[in-house]
Amino acid sequence: MKSSFASVTVVEAIFFPEGKKRTEEDIMKRVHETLERLANYPNPVVVNVIGKERYCQGTALIVEGLQCMTLNKVLFFKFFDVILLELFPELQDQLNTS
Repeated sequence: MKSSFASVTVVEAIFFPEGKKRTEEDIMKRVHETLERLANYPNPVVVNVIGKERYCQGTALIVEGLQCMTLNKVLFFKFFDVILLELFPELQDQLNTS
């Protein structure tokens, strides 16, 4: 259930229809829904190690940080670079020589 929610959220975030803009209320509703779902389905190992309160605080911090569009763009391009280098290792050689 968690992975399907995450998949739907990612797909909606990437392919949201252009004609329909999200209001601030819609955005806040999605943030609260995400935090609630993450708090209700924590990884038991993580909760046992760091505790429920720290887990919830850390989750809220991560979700809040991911609301920054600039940060999301930087993260996307960093992940994209890593994926490209894994798929095409010869690119690393070209980066090292230039």
